[in-house]
Amino acid sequence: MGQAKIKRNRQRAEAEKRQADTLSQPAISIPPPSKPVITIKIDYDEVPIEKRSDPRFIGLLNYMQRRLSNPNEITAICIHEAAHALFLQIAGMQNFTFSGPQITYDQATNTFDYTGASVKGTDWNTGYLTTINAGQWVTAAALAYVGAGIAVEELTSRTDNGDFGDRKNFNKAFEMLRNKHPELFPSDFNLDAFWLKAGKRAKEYLQRPNIRQAILNTAAKIRDPLFVKI
Repeated sequence: MGQAKIKRNRQRAEAEKRQADTLSQPAISIPPPSKPVITIKIDYDEVPIEKRSDPRFIGLLNYMQRRLSNPNEITAICIHEAAHALFLQIAGMQNFTFSGPQITYDQATNTFDYTGASVKGTDWNTGYLTTINAGQWVTAAALAYVGAGIAVEELTSRTDNGDFGDRKNFNKAFEMLRNKHPELFPSDFNLDAFWLKAGKRAKEYLQRPNIRQAILNTAAKIRDPLFVKI
């Protein structure tokens, strides 16, 4: 009986030690699934409800919120869109509408896309267009694409994140224009060289204090309406 009691006491002591060791270990918490922390209103009304649980959508929403949590990023986006509007006006466009951050879904390709902001002109100033020739208009239209990225670099000393999309749209628009109106383009027309030439012209414009100030004024005006804190 003495040996049995000793064995029971030893087993009890070992069990108590294991319990003490368990209690002394820090609790391990498992974080919940990552969800976006919404700080700036992002329009995703065009994304179907059943697609809003798609990991690609959630990841894109998180990515945009991280970008838009940086006030300097918002400043750059506003300058980018304000510059688009200014150079579009030089090309003869007028009556602009600005839109804020947006995520869209393309059902045909099953892909998501996003934009930090955008601007659209609603009509052309036909009176102004009669005062410039076709070559001047083509150059002005190129400025509308390339000038926004140059403006961000000149006015904020940072690389513009929207420049790639502008170049893509530029290529598409000018290929269409060249196919429709080949008489506007010489036989040796080079799209890359034209883009670089337009960028140089945009930098010349942006040396003018009135141009710089006009862009900054518009950027300040659209900032709060487009980037609503929630």
